[in-house]
Amino acid sequence: MQMKFSNNIHSLNFRGKRDINTTLPAEVKGRLKGISEDALQGQVIRWFRSQYPKMYWRLYSIPNAAKRSASVAARMKRTGMISGVADMFLGVVKNGYGGLYIELKVGYNKLTDNQATFKRENESHYEFKECRSLEDFIKVINEYLKL
Repeated sequence: MQMKFSNNIHSLNFRGKRDINTTLPAEVKGRLKGISEDALQGQVIRWFRSQYPKMYWRLYSIPNAAKRSASVAARMKRTGMISGVADMFLGVVKNGYGGLYIELKVGYNKLTDNQATFKRENESHYEFKECRSLEDFIKVINEYLKL
C-alpha cells in the first residue's frame, strides 16, 4: 500500500522513494518517466538535424559530464574543461545574443551550483535555456530562430 501526500510535489511512497504519480499533472509526469539526458540529447540532435540540415555545424554538444578515467579527466581540466558548462550550444547570433546555450534536464534534476554560475556569468552575452523534453527544445529553438 502506498502512502500519498497529495500536496507535495516530492511525495514519497512507503519505501521512501518519490512517487510522481500522486501529485503531478499528466503533462509533467510524461516528462519525468524513463528517459535519460543522453537519450533526450539524441532526440534533440536528430530533430534539429532533420529540420535544419544547413545548420548541421551550428548545434553541437559539450561533453562535460561523461564518465572518464582519472588521467583523461585531469588532462581535460588542464586543457580547459570547466564543470557546469551547458550541454549544447547553438552558434547562431540572434536578438543581440552571441548564441544559445541549452541545458538538458530530466526528472527531478535541477541546475547544479556550477551550472547556475555558468548561466549567471554568461547570460548577458548568450541566451541560456533549460529543456526537459523534445517539445521544450523545439519551442526554444523555434523561438530563438524566430520561425
